[in-house]
Amino acid sequence: MTKHNLELSRRKVLAGLGGVGLASTGAGLGTTAFFSDTETFTNSQLVAGELDMLVDWEEHYADWSDDENDDRTDDFGGDETDLDGDGDTDDDGTGNFDVLMTDGDPTTVPDGYTGLPTPMEPLIAVPDEFVDDFMMNTAIEAFPDEDDDGIQDTIYTRNQLSKMTSLSPEEIEEEFRSQFANVPDELDSDLRTESSRGDPLVYLEDVKPGDFGEVTFSLHLFNNPGYIWLDAEILENADNGMTEPEKKDDDESGTNANGNNPGELLDAIHTLVWHDDGDNVLEQSEIVYAPHDVDSSTSITLEGDERIVARGTLRDVLESAADGGIPLDADTRTSERDCYPNSTTRHVCFAWWLPVDHANELQTDSVGFDLGFYTEQCRHNDGSRLPAE
Repeated sequence: MTKHNLELSRRKVLAGLGGVGLASTGAGLGTTAFFSDTETFTNSQLVAGELDMLVDWEEHYADWSDDENDDRTDDFGGDETDLDGDGDTDDDGTGNFDVLMTDGDPTTVPDGYTGLPTPMEPLIAVPDEFVDDFMMNTAIEAFPDEDDDGIQDTIYTRNQLSKMTSLSPEEIEEEFRSQFANVPDELDSDLRTESSRGDPLVYLEDVKPGDFGEVTFSLHLFNNPGYIWLDAEILENADNGMTEPEKKDDDESGTNANGNNPGELLDAIHTLVWHDDGDNVLEQSEIVYAPHDVDSSTSITLEGDERIVARGTLRDVLESAADGGIPLDADTRTSERDCYPNSTTRHVCFAWWLPVDHANELQTDSVGFDLGFYTEQCRHNDGSRLPAE
């Protein structure tokens, strides 16, 4: 909206009053105008505001492949860390680091190791020094990822773009936003990892007990402050027939009361959603900030349950995110739900894992689901969310 400011000094006010007096006393002398003045307000307009949310992401999947514990520093000729004090900078002498099985028991994670996929229910433990290596080794797709290595490309801030280019402020803003995606329209974009273009975000066809994965979403809110929700919908929970070992398994549920034969995978997979600092790993303290907002120098530290958005089986989390979504809070330390500021970036991680205490009852089972995020402007809303159309 164009805004015109009016500033009246004391002298201008007195001159205006004087003009009124003279005009009245000189009314009988004819029509000559000794003083005149016009106040004109031109080009007034009202423009509707905008609210736009864009996203980017990086996805990881650990299935016990041989290269998941590859020491990437060794690959690039750098120095190594002697973790066990034996004088050998590679734990097994081959350029690999140790990965310990923990079977979901956090008490088995030794000091100096990080439990994954979450410290509360770890399936494995990775040396702290090599967590970044493990995450790079298990990265399978990202947006943006123009070099198709499965790892997200560097995302440049507005300040960085202004120093790298001679673009106008409007062009810099356009270039900044072009690094992010509008989904589902851009799931087949050239900025997405080539092997995943056009596919659903989570698309795995041979999941086994002990496997786990994670998607870190970056949410970018533009033009106005907004409330944000995590949305989900269960699309499929199928048994897909039963193999001979599956039929013999005591944990196979069989046909339900409706005559259907649902799968066990929806209730077997565990899920955790949390507010992340952007490194894709749940830590005791998550320093949450807006890395791409050049006008913001503030950050908040979330501890304990302040980090957690949702936790439970895949069914638990998906059902709680259906029919109205799970409200996200810009600052979970406060008692009230806070709006996300305009032009901010926040990271939300969605992790899943299939514990090792499951077996034949899961064979050929499948689960299909939608995930998404919904936003509404904060002004004139109380966060209760408008009903779906």
